Amino acid sequence: MPAGNTITVQLNQLAVDVSITSPAQGQLFYRDSAKWQNLAVGTSGQFLQTKGAGQNPVWASVTVPTSANPSAVVGTSAVNGSASTFMTSDSAPALSVAITPTWTGVHTWSPTMSANTSTDGQVLATAGTASSGNQYYSPRTRWRGQGWKTTATAASQPVDFIAEVQPVQGTTNPSGNWVLSSQVNGGGYSQALSLDNSGDLTIAGVMGITGTGTKYVPALTFSGDTTAGWWRPAQNQWAWTSSGTTCIQILTAQIKVGANLAFNWAAGADAPSNGVDTGLIRNSAANVGFTNGSSTTYAIIGSKGLFLAEMSAPSTPTGGGSIYVDSSGNLYYLSPGGTSTKLASD
Repeated sequence: MPAGNTITVQLNQLAVDVSITSPAQGQLFYRDSAKWQNLAVGTSGQFLQTKGAGQNPVWASVTVPTSANPSAVVGTSAVNGSASTFMTSDSAPALSVAITPTWTGVHTWSPTMSANTSTDGQVLATAGTASSGNQYYSPRTRWRGQGWKTTATAASQPVDFIAEVQPVQGTTNPSGNWVLSSQVNGGGYSQALSLDNSGDLTIAGVMGITGTGTKYVPALTFSGDTTAGWWRPAQNQWAWTSSGTTCIQILTAQIKVGANLAFNWAAGADAPSNGVDTGLIRNSAANVGFTNGSSTTYAIIGSKGLFLAEMSAPSTPTGGGSIYVDSSGNLYYLSPGGTSTKLASD
């Protein structure tokens, strides 16, 4: 063929290696096992799908799945689904409330709160309803640490503390106790302390106070009266203070009372509700006076003997009789029968 000349040949004219039937716009050519073939036009939306080696391509339709709401729940294990549907973007599976996960991260609760308002951050509530003789405790919170024991066989052992509310049946209303208990190595829980809803605290062991305090700021006080209470002046000592004055000091082998402070006896069994009618007071160094609980001193016992104050004859003798000093300084003996005998004159 001379250079520069063009020959136009239609594929359907190459009968040896081409097999074309009804050619039309949009057809594709492909090679079958022997010849070139034309692939008829597919329908709108179809795609060309290969069937692999040794197979002819075909037009295939896209299978579009339908949407559906989630039917599984979120737990602590994976769920392998088999549905052909899909979940829409605004769907969410439910969270199982029966899961018991083991958390390894730190959780922070930060609810929206109003100023000066108490708000729940976490609630542990029983689902039960109490009946006569049957109280439902609250779910408890448990803390667990690991401690080492040195005796054979040495090992790590769990130490647990739990806190719970234990209701108590009542008449008009029930009451309750917030109880803190502990156990070591699964040996069973023992109550450590209990705080009831009236504010009474019961401690099973020894209560320790780390602060020593001062006589002006006691370490152990009563709410609303912070100037009166107990403080620790030194090792093995406790002192009761009131408004900066140490009234009583308890030492290892003695009890000390502040100078010029009195021991008084109440006029009745209920001491806070009754006035005093008898007392002992330190009048001066080495002298203790016997008083009527206020300002009158009837007798003084000191390093130089017994001193009796001037007074009228007792109206009723006590025991085997009484000894008294009258207003003139005379010493009398009052017999059980009521007879006064002068023992000495001033």
